[in-house]
Amino acid sequence: MSPRLGSRPGPESGELWNRAGIERSTRVFLLFAGLLLLLWILFLAAQLASPYAGVRDNVAAIAVLALIAAGAAVAGHRLTLGRTPLTVRGDDGSVVIRERSGRERRIPAAFAASPAAVHSHRPTLLGSEWTETVELEWPGGMRRAYLLEKGLLRRAAGQPPGSSGA
Repeated sequence: MSPRLGSRPGPESGELWNRAGIERSTRVFLLFAGLLLLLWILFLAAQLASPYAGVRDNVAAIAVLALIAAGAAVAGHRLTLGRTPLTVRGDDGSVVIRERSGRERRIPAAFAASPAAVHSHRPTLLGSEWTETVELEWPGGMRRAYLLEKGLLRRAAGQPPGSSGA
């Protein structure tokens, strides 16, 4: 039985919570969104400060600029928070990755234990612990990248089903 979105993983579920990955992706997204908002405000201020009435009063330009900023924010969310699973757990020879949306993706433990690519991120202001971007390839060729706490995937791939993962 899989936990509902928003529930905390516990020892009985065998889920390993992706704390460091969630922390880093949240901080990266907040930095991105803050800079995006700042740029939008600067463009808006430049337009409103224009000496030309045609530029200053162009509501369509403001709307287009707002739509571009909203699109960039959605794309930024998908690339940061969207690539950060909430939990991972070992389950009968596979690893189950619970994504932020609540969707669970199952990958054979052998594929999870040897990802296609790994890029490590050292602790900085963006994250207080080591994290890694892991690219997984499923049988059949599907690839997906995730931001995980360092070693989390290996721990999940190596844990027996129903173990606490602690």
